[in-house]
Amino acid sequence: MACVLDDTYQSEDLINKWVLVHVGFALSVVDEDEAHKTLKILDEIGELSATMDDLDQGSK
Repeated sequence: MACVLDDTYQSEDLINKWVLVHVGFALSVVDEDEAHKTLKILDEIGELSATMDDLDQGSK
């Protein structure tokens, strides 16, 4: 395992930053507003999925 940085960021500059993570890997740094919007959308998707599961269970 390694931490690879480019010249854009020093490791100390990444503390308290939001990052997009997929399968355990940080893919990109995102601003806080974008992070909150994405979390809201993911929460809504989760609620929709739960509602669909409830509807599916009710039809059986």
